[in-house]
Amino acid sequence: MGASRWSYFTPFRHSEREALDDLRERVFAEDAEYYREEGVETLEGLMASGWLVEEPAHSVLDVERVVRCEEDLEEPGDVRVVEAAEAVERSARRIPYGRPWSRP
Repeated sequence: MGASRWSYFTPFRHSEREALDDLRERVFAEDAEYYREEGVETLEGLMASGWLVEEPAHSVLDVERVVRCEEDLEEPGDVRVVEAAEAVERSARRIPYGRPWSRP
């Protein structure tokens, strides 16, 4: 099995879980046509279907947990909180001006 690597940036939320849930809803909405063609109408339906176990999305849809750790200690299904200094450094390189979040 291959692994994929991706980054997202979200607007500030007081809760990391809220930011993750919001982002997952946005990404599902982006890909909704693909899933709807296969009979999956909602993110909750996708999660309950077991689809992502058999065919990972290779996106934030595969994420289950929010963790705080060094970059090389992340586990499959984790999303790592990026602290302020790293966020500034990464956002200067990757986010097109004016976009609140993106996938490279």
